Amino acid sequence: MTLPVMEPDLDAGVLRTWARTVDEGPFSSLCWGERIAFDNPDSLTLLGALSAWTDRVRLVTTVIVPQLHDPVLLAKALATGDMLSGGRLTVGLGVGGRQEDYDAVGADFATQTRRAMAERVTVMKRVWAGERVTDSVLPVGPPPVQAAAGRPTGRRGGTIRPRRGARRGARRAGPHRIWRRRSGSRSATATRRALSCTAICGGT
Repeated sequence: MTLPVMEPDLDAGVLRTWARTVDEGPFSSLCWGERIAFDNPDSLTLLGALSAWTDRVRLVTTVIVPQLHDPVLLAKALATGDMLSGGRLTVGLGVGGRQEDYDAVGADFATQTRRAMAERVTVMKRVWAGERVTDSVLPVGPPPVQAAAGRPTGRRGGTIRPRRGARRGARRAGPHRIWRRRSGSRSATATRRALSCTAICGGT
């Protein structure tokens, strides 16, 4: 199930209601994407809130664009999210499809390639492994909870790992289409939809 992070008039109450309703329902995961040049909540800040608001579902980023972040800071933020959620984080990564997002943070749109993304992912994996990626005296922590538990990479309950998505992966997700509101509707509508999402979607 996907949070309606691209909808207007969002507040903490709406997002918290969605998160808790999904967590208490038959859903296996809670997903949200990343945009920069838009009024949506910051994806990494939201990860911390969702970790506190939920207890069961996996938290899935669909998707974060590494080229928009410092790879060391991104690795630290995601590992922190994995720690706060008790090892429930699945990291979805993509190159992004919006030049305005690159422009907003001063990133080079020419790096919108899988190769450039892979270079940053390599740095992130080194951070998660406890390696020093600069001349820093100490490595950057915390380590991902799932890695510390020794779970195998590539399985549903596995270690924190990037899942490379297509450029339009987030837009293709079904729940985005199901829950998109018409312009001008009120935020209360999103809350009502969250409360009824289990019955309507049948636990998808």
